Amino acid sequence: MTTSTPSKWELVKEIAKELCLKNNGGITIDDVKIKFEELYPHRTSSDVSDDLRMMTINSQSRLSHIHIYGKPSINSKLRNPKIRNSNKEYPRISNPKNARDVLFYLEDYGVFEIYDPSKHGIWEIVLNDDDVNFIAKRYDN
Repeated sequence: MTTSTPSKWELVKEIAKELCLKNNGGITIDDVKIKFEELYPHRTSSDVSDDLRMMTINSQSRLSHIHIYGKPSINSKLRNPKIRNSNKEYPRISNPKNARDVLFYLEDYGVFEIYDPSKHGIWEIVLNDDDVNFIAKRYDN
């Protein structure tokens, strides 16, 4: 019987959640990276920061990791042209039930905390007229 090894982002997610609970909120990339290296010395920690940003609902850089129609930035190539105007991918609204909508970044403090829509609001990936995706706050909850 074989057991599947969790993907790195799932390990990073569990570490981030655990540290947030332990620290009563704010964690840094370095906090997570150090814990990751301690728990998984045989795995590379070089992209822990990318994994954290992918799980952060208000991080523009997460757009590089989400497979949606459009471009993650102005100078990028168009992705997934076959799903244009499909309701399959849009709207992409933050939801704590989504496995990757986990963290919120507090820019003024340089820390991440667990995403809570009642505190942080609802965020959405929006497509502009140039087919560029961006993350915007949709409304406060």
